[in-house]
Amino acid sequence: MINYILRPALETEAAQIKKLINLVGINPTGLDWKRFIVAVNDDRRVIGCGQIKPHGADIRELASIAVDPAYQGNGIARAVMGKLLSTIPHWYI
Repeated sequence: MINYILRPALETEAAQIKKLINLVGINPTGLDWKRFIVAVNDDRRVIGCGQIKPHGADIRELASIAVDPAYQGNGIARAVMGKLLSTIPHWYI
């Protein structure tokens, strides 16, 4: 079992988020650390992330879901998506 916490990203983690996005081959366009939820391991390293990207007044996209390959298969992406979805007002869903 992997120990990690989920929380909103910090500005100091912007470079780690971008590095992880590039590592897994996701298009890095539209990354904004302020919109990210991160999974952080005991060493305070970002091992997973995701964001909700706005596209106009009433449109939101679940985007940039990434998990470090060394940590894949542990439910981190599912946890990140669940946390992101819980931040969306119920009338959007």
